[in-house]
Amino acid sequence: MQDANLLRYVTRIKTFIQNYRIQIGNFGFLSLMDLFNMVIPIFMYPLVIARIGLQSYGFVITAQVAASYTVFFVDLGLRTILPRDIAKSRENRSKLSEIVSAALVIRFVMWIISLVLYLLIIPLFPMYDDNRLLLLFAFGITFNELLYPLY
Repeated sequence: MQDANLLRYVTRIKTFIQNYRIQIGNFGFLSLMDLFNMVIPIFMYPLVIARIGLQSYGFVITAQVAASYTVFFVDLGLRTILPRDIAKSRENRSKLSEIVSAALVIRFVMWIISLVLYLLIIPLFPMYDDNRLLLLFAFGITFNELLYPLY
């Protein structure tokens, strides 16, 4: 009796995996990326702090945070809206292309606007006069957000 139940469960699991193979693969890929995003800093931060010092590291983190705030502006909530629209138009390739193209154009325009605002705001903080180049390079985080849509 237990063997029959076990066989039934194994069959169900196999069927589930076959039916949702793509979704399971996508989930695995995104999980692996998140794992790398969590593990790499654990090894890198001590090396960076030892190399550049604690005060400079504080400037680096401040620059990253300042750039990260602009990511919210570049995203403009598209990460929550677009998956629904893409799922609705999954079968219609031309509509799907139109949605993704419009999203990329919107994100690019928002990125340009945020870059201009970022460049205008940097001079307002005189304590970062020596680190303006660092602030500009940290803005590169937002370029990654622009090119790597998560929808």
